[in-house]
Amino acid sequence: MGTRLGVAAVALCALLAPSAATPVFDPGGFTVDFRGAGETAVTGDEMLPNGDMETLDEAGRLARWETDSYVWLPVSDPAAQTRMLARIRPLMVYESSEVSPRSGVRGMRLAMPLSAYLPTDPAGHEFCAMYHQAVELPSLSAPTKYVLRFHYRGWSAADVPNSRPYARLTFYDEDGQTTRVYAQSIVKATDEWRLGELEAVAPPATRRLDVRLALTGPGEVFYDNVSLRLSAIQEQGPTV
Repeated sequence: MGTRLGVAAVALCALLAPSAATPVFDPGGFTVDFRGAGETAVTGDEMLPNGDMETLDEAGRLARWETDSYVWLPVSDPAAQTRMLARIRPLMVYESSEVSPRSGVRGMRLAMPLSAYLPTDPAGHEFCAMYHQAVELPSLSAPTKYVLRFHYRGWSAADVPNSRPYARLTFYDEDGQTTRVYAQSIVKATDEWRLGELEAVAPPATRRLDVRLALTGPGEVFYDNVSLRLSAIQEQGPTV
């Protein structure tokens, strides 16, 4: 059984890996929320500005963080996507929140009401509200592992498909082209603050990481104390 599972995992990684990108140590794509494995050791300076969510800009919004949204359909239908996003986007809440932050004065809040979901919309669809920010990287001479840590709490609609928080790292070169498949961690929020962690290896051509904190489907999620740092243990040898 273990051998068959291992072969299947290798095959899945091969399918996920982009053909034009430099091979990396981790397969990227979707991950699950494992518990009890401990935290990965990190080193170097903090790379993510305003990860503690304490700084606001002149308009009273979270400094350095940008908002965005999307509707995804399993079958391409641009007209339906445009129509759904026009209906749902006004219902999306993006804000700094002083309600029970993990530390300091405030945290980040994303929310969407149950009314955002209509069972008459195309089956399997997903709608998302997100904060994200770009982090510039120094020139890399080798594949380099980074660790994103994020604290989160909240709730998601249990009876609405594709409703959950997630964090994602996307990797870009100097021309804005992706250098590998994104890395993503889907989590299950509860009333208590929990720690999420996402490790990912950036190929040498990577010059920018995009850090995304998101909510898909109806629900509410708070993020706080988000950190991006180098892993203390960098892989050695061939990238396989």
